[in-house]
Amino acid sequence: MKIACIGSYYDQGFSHGRAAKKLIGENLALIHQILSEKKSDLELYTSFVSKHFKNVFNLEPYLEEELRGIADGSGYSFWDIMMLNANFYFFADKIVAAPEECSVIIAGPQATLDRKTYFIKNRDMHYPFQTVILERRFEDGVRISEVDLAGIVTFPGSAFNHYGLGVSTTGVWSPNIPLDFGLIGNLPYSFSPHTFVRNFKTVDEVLAFLEGKYPYKISRSNLFLIDPTKAVRVETTDKGFRVCEWKNDLLVGTNHFHHPDFLPYNPDRAHYQSTYQRYDRAMEMLEENYGRLRFQDMLEIASDHMHGENCLCRHGENGGGITICSTITCLEDQKSWTAVRNPCEALIPSHIDCLKKESQ
Repeated sequence: MKIACIGSYYDQGFSHGRAAKKLIGENLALIHQILSEKKSDLELYTSFVSKHFKNVFNLEPYLEEELRGIADGSGYSFWDIMMLNANFYFFADKIVAAPEECSVIIAGPQATLDRKTYFIKNRDMHYPFQTVILERRFEDGVRISEVDLAGIVTFPGSAFNHYGLGVSTTGVWSPNIPLDFGLIGNLPYSFSPHTFVRNFKTVDEVLAFLEGKYPYKISRSNLFLIDPTKAVRVETTDKGFRVCEWKNDLLVGTNHFHHPDFLPYNPDRAHYQSTYQRYDRAMEMLEENYGRLRFQDMLEIASDHMHGENCLCRHGENGGGITICSTITCLEDQKSWTAVRNPCEALIPSHIDCLKKESQ
């Protein structure tokens, strides 16, 4: 479902909530299903949600406005919408174990036939969450295309703005990353990728912001920042972050780290083959067609089934993740192709999104 979201954050949230009411209800039901199946500590979960948003709303006041809009537009309570947007349900194994396993694959001008920049986000989850595409337009002229789960705007799968800045993320799931649950409840543990495409034009602007101002303390993720001249993987832990730049205009990320400082945090390859096999396969396919990569090659990579249950286009074999959504974006063209299902099945039932230039 594609939704036009225009105006203030409340107005955009209201449009989102009204259009996606049914899908939001399905996602909310999944949250309760997960909490029940995993026998989660509901008292702990409720406490974390409350403390988390008290701090996040102070940090990013726009978010409270947007969530209230989603609640009013959909008819669900504000608490229900906060529960949806508090990604503790897959973040903290102590609360519930349902990790989001994703792949991000980037090819820049040197690697592509048309000398443009493409990036893929395959969103893999263990539950069939519903997806929406938000076409955002703000009063100051900023335009954003954002792929979110219905009712959830705190962690977009991918997004890009009309300046040509793209963002995406993958989680890093490892028993070797310590978590202080006291801090999780009292500090904003991560960042909202939306913040970056709303406020910045280039990768370097975001990096300068992260270096000096952003007060996140807890995270275990990879943040991808892409523009037509540069792409980086920002690897984050509670010890800070490290920046890895693309090499030969190629960059891939799955669910482990690459910076030497963070290698000790990585899961053992034998016990988490999926993240390593997806990374290796994506790099192999990029390098096979280096210098002549086209959209159809990126689609082929997103749809690849090498390594069975540990492939890039995942179908839930043996209890593994399912690719619930796949997006391929071309920054220079300001277009993205989104399949709200496995990309191997979705060439026809897909959405083409274009941030068209304003008419003079």
